[in-house]
Amino acid sequence: MDTISQLSDDLLIRILSRHWTKHVMATCCLSKRWLLLRSLVPRLNYDDRSFRDENYATFTQFVYRSLMSNKAPVLEALYLCLGPKSQAIDVGNWIETAVVCHRVQAISVDIRSSDEKGTMISLPSSMYTCQTVETLDLYNRLRLDVPFSVRLPSLKKLTLAGVDYAENKVSSLTRLLSGCPNLDYLFLAHDNLDVALMVPSLRILRMYNTGRYQKGGGFVIDAPSLVSLCIRDYVLYDFHRIEHMPNLEHAHVDITCAVRNHKFLKAFTCARSLTLCLPFLEFTSIETPDSWKRPSSVPKCLLHSFETFEWEGYKGRRGDVDMATYIITNATRLKKSNFSSQPRDDSDGGRIHRDLNSLHAASPHLMFLTQERNKRQRLEI
Repeated sequence: MDTISQLSDDLLIRILSRHWTKHVMATCCLSKRWLLLRSLVPRLNYDDRSFRDENYATFTQFVYRSLMSNKAPVLEALYLCLGPKSQAIDVGNWIETAVVCHRVQAISVDIRSSDEKGTMISLPSSMYTCQTVETLDLYNRLRLDVPFSVRLPSLKKLTLAGVDYAENKVSSLTRLLSGCPNLDYLFLAHDNLDVALMVPSLRILRMYNTGRYQKGGGFVIDAPSLVSLCIRDYVLYDFHRIEHMPNLEHAHVDITCAVRNHKFLKAFTCARSLTLCLPFLEFTSIETPDSWKRPSSVPKCLLHSFETFEWEGYKGRRGDVDMATYIITNATRLKKSNFSSQPRDDSDGGRIHRDLNSLHAASPHLMFLTQERNKRQRLEI
């Protein structure tokens, strides 16, 4: 007897769940046992690229047949990776079957197309009221026709990347999120993230604006339970508004276009780890203007928890020195400080090094790193 036949049914089903459904279905010719096992696989993975040498109708019939014959008590996941030949009616029927007949827990749909003006595929209305789905990942040529009543009580993870909206994006996304009372993770990627996010339960947010140097209205984030936030933005917005996030631990903000108002940065005062990449295009002179004002009181994070500080592109201008001095002399728990600079010449590099070396650190255990192009110097202060 072969070794694999000695494995338990549960283990064999788990092994089969890791493979494309096309390969799983091929095992039915081995024996009656395998014929039963493949019908109990709780994860269905379909990719039309595996049917390149066959008529697309063959792939469509295969999906219908294998989906309808599945007898798993609960369908853990349905993955659809489809190309431009996919038909809206078929995609809708497959999702409808998974939602209504199989109590699906995770749905992932990716519609590939080389033509930006290709046909968009709408999702069935039943998906917006699915009581069992916990993870929903939607990519590319999909149109969200969000109804006024959305009920997704089990949804915890939502990914929307490159999708379109049948109506106004802000109102559609607001309706969708309002029907997800237990949403924990949200990933958004679009060429213009003009959105308003008000999700009390949200703990992790990833926002990627893929539109290069476009103009947009702005975004609003009101998620008081956020623990982790990442924003990468290439759009010139009229406004950014982020409400207070008292539980925030990690934040990464990368905004490459000019920021007209920096007040939204106040929302990050509770972050334990904060990475900022913000442009200051309004500074056109070599010397930073003396416009940086010290806060009226030292932030608590500097006094009690600030441990690592990195500054890339440090030029040693008056405003730079003032800010660096303030941070180094007030951060009592600072352990590592890294300044990366690109001086104009050796004398400029020497001046920057001397200025930083003259700072009196509040922390007795600070490791001070300065870096010029490919040079690195280490100072113990």
